[in-house]
Amino acid sequence: MKNKTLIISVFLFALFSILALGFTSATPLDITFAQNPFPIHSGEQVTLNFYVSNNGNTNLTDIKFTLDVNDPLDLRSAAEKTISLQAGETKTLSYNVYVQDDAEAGKEEITLDYKINGNSYSEDFDIQIAPNQVYLEISDVKSNPGSVAPGERINLIMTLQNNAGSEIREITVRLDLSNSPFAPESVTEQAITSLSNRDTQNVQFNLIALSSATISVYKVPVQITYFDTFGKEYSRQDFVSIEIYEKPILDIAVDKDTLIMNMPSKLDIKVLNKGLGKVSFVEAKLLPGEYTIETSNSGYIGTIESDDYGSIEFTIVPKQKNTFIQVSLEYRDSNNKKYSEVKTLNVQAHSVQEAQRLGLIPTFPWLWVIIILVIIAVIVFFIVRRKNKKKKLLQQG
Repeated sequence: MKNKTLIISVFLFALFSILALGFTSATPLDITFAQNPFPIHSGEQVTLNFYVSNNGNTNLTDIKFTLDVNDPLDLRSAAEKTISLQAGETKTLSYNVYVQDDAEAGKEEITLDYKINGNSYSEDFDIQIAPNQVYLEISDVKSNPGSVAPGERINLIMTLQNNAGSEIREITVRLDLSNSPFAPESVTEQAITSLSNRDTQNVQFNLIALSSATISVYKVPVQITYFDTFGKEYSRQDFVSIEIYEKPILDIAVDKDTLIMNMPSKLDIKVLNKGLGKVSFVEAKLLPGEYTIETSNSGYIGTIESDDYGSIEFTIVPKQKNTFIQVSLEYRDSNNKKYSEVKTLNVQAHSVQEAQRLGLIPTFPWLWVIIILVIIAVIVFFIVRRKNKKKKLLQQG
């Protein structure tokens, strides 16, 4: 019986102790918290407002509050404040806190301690620190192939990198092709749900270069929008470069059919640009062959636009009828890339008789020579006859 009484006594004591502890530790105040500005950036000062309400039926006097902060936060106002609250009354406690320059984005915990009638209480709150720069950049751009010819397809891959101090969300990447010689094969907009701090992710676009495009490097605008972890929207525009390129196509041709065997002949060579881009610093050099070069063996043409030509003239003496002409060409494309190649022409040299027949050289005027000789002979005949008549008359007289 005694043991049963002892057990009941211990149980009742423990129960009353728990209830007493609960009553003494319960928070008699209702405290809400707000920070201004929200969120705060490193290197800035924030005002912390605590709205303290006495929801009880008893007036409270001399309530002592103490705000406790740690690095990277510096308290710029008095840490201790004392207020009294009537039943049902609400008052505001304000503290100024500076966020140090090296503070990282995220949450920093602060503690508000207070005492009522000798009993101590505390509540924890979070300060939201935003990154100073929410910066999403295009860290790399690749295209496959590296350049595209008109009418062909190209795969454009952009690498996005999150350089912010926190996660970036709802990323949208859009290509603006309105003023470029490209058309989308599928879409011009890609979306990324989220990108963690310092993380990267690729977006891909499949494009077609228009058949009417000219050789050049084109800057295509890229519009990027995204949100930080606090719902703030950011927007920026960047550019990616896409090259439309085709290797130069040069050819040569003889401008006039004027070669005569074993005679100095003018060789007019046309250098034709059959490619889509212009070529510059064009120099033509006549290589040795079955002919003698009477002039300089090289000449400078300069720039030749697409679907145009430049000419250069040499003087040679062909040694045979079927003559192979070799011309070395050196030039640079629109990207200043240097090219060198040798072109060969198979031309026919005329004999003297063929050249005379074609009017390339004058023929000898035999008919006129005969007529002139006949006239001279007639004149001489009459002169001699006249002299003979005079001589006979003189002898008879």
